[in-house]
Amino acid sequence: MRDKLRTWIFPEVINTRLALALLILRFFVGIAFIQHGSGKLTHPSEFAAEFGIPVWLGLATMLTQFVGGILLILGALTPLAALGIVGTMITATFFLIQRGEPFINPSGHSWENSAFYLTAGLCLALSGAGPWSLDAWLLVVRTIALTLAASLIQPPP
Repeated sequence: MRDKLRTWIFPEVINTRLALALLILRFFVGIAFIQHGSGKLTHPSEFAAEFGIPVWLGLATMLTQFVGGILLILGALTPLAALGIVGTMITATFFLIQRGEPFINPSGHSWENSAFYLTAGLCLALSGAGPWSLDAWLLVVRTIALTLAASLIQPPP
C-alpha cells in the first residue's frame, strides 16, 4: 500500500523533454491559480454572490486555488494540489454549462477556460510533478537517508 501511494505521488519520469513539459505546465497552471485565488481573497463575498454559494465556500475555493498554485509551482504534493484545482474547476465548468454559457465566447463568460484547467489539473494529478520538483528532491533525499541508515545498522561482514 505504501509503495503504491509513493509511486502515485512520485511517478518516475526519465525523459528530459517530458520533465520540461511538466515543469512548464506546473508553472503556468500554478501562476494562473495564484492569480485566481488571490483575486477571490480581496472580494470573497462578491465571488460567492456571483456563483450563489456561501462565503465560507468561496473562501475555501480561494484557499484551494491559492495554495494549490503555490504547491504546483514548487512541485510539492503535486497530485493532491492538482486534484484540489480539479475539484474547483469541475464545479466552475458545471456551473457555467448550467447557466447556459457557450464553450467559447470571445465577448463574455464561457466554460472553455475552466474545462482547460480541469484537464490540465487531471494531467498533473496523473503524471505527478516530474523530476524537477520538490516532490522528486524529497524522495531522493529520503532514499539516500534510508540507504545510509541501513548501511550503518548492518553489521560488518
